[in-house]
Amino acid sequence: MGRPRLSYKFDGFHGRALYELNGLPEQVRNGPLLQRLLDLLEEPWNAVAERPGQSAVRQTFFGDDGQGMLTFIVDDETGSLRVIDILWPGWLLTEFGFLGGERAAICTVRGSTTS
Repeated sequence: MGRPRLSYKFDGFHGRALYELNGLPEQVRNGPLLQRLLDLLEEPWNAVAERPGQSAVRQTFFGDDGQGMLTFIVDDETGSLRVIDILWPGWLLTEFGFLGGERAAICTVRGSTTS
């Protein structure tokens, strides 16, 4: 038998997550991040505990290729979820045009336009 179905309430972005949220591209905030948060409010246990032996602090990936990661706290007693960290290295793809593959990314970082 699975866990009972109940929706958790969103307790907001706290700490570093507030700062990191402002740096995310709008299409990420309103797309994959929002979708993952909505999914987590229905199933917060569908994530990995940050450390063995504890279950309150959890991590999960988001984005088409799982390039973003959320760290959040779940309070089962109050039925709330609080995001405390957002990792989005995907900004490298949009900021620096790393869409040409790993070699193109290395060349771009080094300032070279040759392959």
